[in-house]
Amino acid sequence: MKIELSEISDICEWESDLNRFAPSPFITPQWVEAVRNSTRIPVYLNFILNNETVGKIAGLKIEAACLRKRHLFFYSPPCIHDSIRGITGLIINKLVKYAVTNRFSRLIVRSYDSPSIFASDNNEFKITTDDEYIIDLTQSMEEIQKAFHCRSKRGKIRKAQKNGAVFCEGRSPDLIDKLILLLKETRSIRLSKGHEDYSYFYLPYMEESTLHKTFENGLARIFYVKIGDSISCIQFALTYGKRVYGVLLGTDRKGYKLGVSAFMDYSVIKKCKELGFESYNLGGVPDNASKSGMIFFKTSLGAKKFLCTGGSTNYLNFPYKCLNPLLNMGRRMPESAVKRIIKKIM
Repeated sequence: MKIELSEISDICEWESDLNRFAPSPFITPQWVEAVRNSTRIPVYLNFILNNETVGKIAGLKIEAACLRKRHLFFYSPPCIHDSIRGITGLIINKLVKYAVTNRFSRLIVRSYDSPSIFASDNNEFKITTDDEYIIDLTQSMEEIQKAFHCRSKRGKIRKAQKNGAVFCEGRSPDLIDKLILLLKETRSIRLSKGHEDYSYFYLPYMEESTLHKTFENGLARIFYVKIGDSISCIQFALTYGKRVYGVLLGTDRKGYKLGVSAFMDYSVIKKCKELGFESYNLGGVPDNASKSGMIFFKTSLGAKKFLCTGGSTNYLNFPYKCLNPLLNMGRRMPESAVKRIIKKIM
């Protein structure tokens, strides 16, 4: 079985059949073009078997400032039909070969919104897995509500409603400025409670400009909750095809006290189901002290844990291959400040 790879320069041509593959929002032109800059150039690839496109992926060609390295980076694995998922290993082999042929230093495939497991027998490609928490919106609303198995969660929703919380969707770009303020306030609240510091722009290469661009091109939707005349909570979500991915959620102190974030979660679930979406991904959890609390929060909304698969290569060419022992050491280390420094350097 021979898989061919074709790089497509025309974005419209590449996207014309994308919906056939139920892609993650992170491998759409709307996302990768939003993170484009002078050192991050989008790339669009098709995988072909017997003259038919059987898989697609979009990502970035990255000219790294450090040591003048070139990386081939993808947010999610190739999207392919479930009926031929067994060929994923062959597709990964082709992707590695493409990286080698085009003199990329490394191939990196992250696992955002890719609830599936695949295998690879390629010695160059190291499989990685992460958990993400997804709500099945094809269930009835009654089934979804039953899955809210945390009594306090239901109590917070009622509390927000009694205090006049109103759920809305907005189309003003000014909401992004408000979101940034709420994200800063949420971070401040969490730090005051003893939680570990974090960056709310946690996705690779995501910046404030990314939010504006995805909002303008229609990939992102902004939901918010008002109490009286003030906005207490904002959710920034990506939507494509039948899938929703919750990217950012910011809440102020008043919203925390009145249970507004729980009301927001419930309202977004209800709204997205009404709009015909079939899955709502609440994302993964950080590998730190807040992990168990985040897992409880997401499962209390009825989200199920899914294993998402990605992977990466070591350095593929000299002189960078000399760094591979350090790279392997970093993979074996538990999550820590040292590991994060190694990952940033690599």
